[in-house]
Amino acid sequence: MRPWLPLVTLCAVLFPALPAAAQSFSYGGRGGLSISNISFDPNTFTGAPDGVGLIAGGFIGVPLFGRVSLQGEAAYAETRVVLEDIVHDTMKYLDVPILVRYRVFGTAPKMRVHAIGGVVWSSLLSAKEVVGSSTADLTDGVESSDLSLAIGGEVEVFPRWLVDVRYLFGLDEVYKQFNAPSFGLRRGLQITAIYRVH
Repeated sequence: MRPWLPLVTLCAVLFPALPAAAQSFSYGGRGGLSISNISFDPNTFTGAPDGVGLIAGGFIGVPLFGRVSLQGEAAYAETRVVLEDIVHDTMKYLDVPILVRYRVFGTAPKMRVHAIGGVVWSSLLSAKEVVGSSTADLTDGVESSDLSLAIGGEVEVFPRWLVDVRYLFGLDEVYKQFNAPSFGLRRGLQITAIYRVH
C-alpha cells in the first residue's frame, strides 16, 4: 500500500463534516510512549516481551451530534519486539487512526472524560532487525500495511491538556513468510499527552 493512501482516506472521511462544523472543530498534537509486542502462534514462540517506542503526531476532530464526535489522526509510531531474547525488531509506521469519541461526563474546561474507539490504518515506513552486533534491513520481511482496532479513553486534566490511553489490537499479520520467524499480530498500549490548540 502506498504511504499516502491512509492520509487520503482520512481526508475523505473528515472533509464532508467540516463545513457544518467549521466553528467548532478541534485540532492539536499528541505524543508519548507505545508499549508494544507481537502476538505469535504459541507453537512457534512462547511470547515476545513488550518493547517501548515513541509515538508523535496530530489530530483534528469534528462534532457529529450530542456527546459524539469524530476524530482523525496521523502519527509516527514505533513497534519494538524482542524474540528469543537476542533478536530485536523495530518497525516504524505512519499510523492513521479514525476514532469515534463519546463524552462520558463533564462539561467544564477540565476533567471531561471521553471513551474512544475505532480503527487504525498503519503504513510501514521502515523496519530493522538487530541480532547481537549485526543490523539488517527487515523492510522486505514485513507487510507494507496493517489494520488494528483501537479502544480506550482520555481525561482532560487541565484546560487544553489531556491524557490518552488506548489499546491496539492488530487484525493483520505483521511479518511476511520471507526472512521472518513467524507472521504475528501487533498488540500495543499507547499512553500519550494531548495538547488541544483549538
